[in-house]
Amino acid sequence: MDVSWQRGGLLRGERVFSHVRQLIPNDTIEHCHKPFGVVATNLSTGRELWLTEGDLHQAVRASCSMPGLLPPVGYNGYWLVDGAVVNPVPISLTRALGADIVIAVDLQHDAHLMQQDLFSVTPQNSEEEAAAAALSWGGKLRQRLVNFSQRRASQSPGAMEIMSTSIQVLENRLKRNRMAGDPPDVLIQPVCPQISTLDFHRAEEAIEAGKAAVEKKMDELLPLVRGR
Repeated sequence: MDVSWQRGGLLRGERVFSHVRQLIPNDTIEHCHKPFGVVATNLSTGRELWLTEGDLHQAVRASCSMPGLLPPVGYNGYWLVDGAVVNPVPISLTRALGADIVIAVDLQHDAHLMQQDLFSVTPQNSEEEAAAAALSWGGKLRQRLVNFSQRRASQSPGAMEIMSTSIQVLENRLKRNRMAGDPPDVLIQPVCPQISTLDFHRAEEAIEAGKAAVEKKMDELLPLVRGR
């Protein structure tokens, strides 16, 4: 990630979005082959903003600019950040765009598992320390390496981890409330608790987790597809 010392966010995000620009055509939303829209949060009003026209790259970037981590995006006179702040799973937008069947993907359902891993403190084991004292020189060296990694695991998490996880906690609660009132037809929940928001280098793992989650839902998905 490219760290930024400028105002607006801890990261510039240019490396990630330069790759996104290679994958997404430089066009407007209106020219997409399928109806498309993203959700962003208007910092001036605190309300969600549906972006269904205009610059495609800017809209995508605005919709995933996590507050504090990535700088807000100027768009048609507004400063916009991640739409998940107000609408983590935008089912309402998809219905407004004309979808009669909504398939939602929930990436935060197992976020608590990652939080437990990040913020748990590994206790010291006096019995293990006593056993290490009786080891040979090589055994003592191996034990010291184990103790060193345990001490690293017990260190307090970094600022980015705290900020990212705090946002996920808030979004997870908001998501559950919104989906209770407007549930999707099919909900896909990939299992990837060890992949955090900023682990862009682990995209292949996330994709494989997504494929596995879809395969588990095939009994629900196939009747919907065949019935059209």
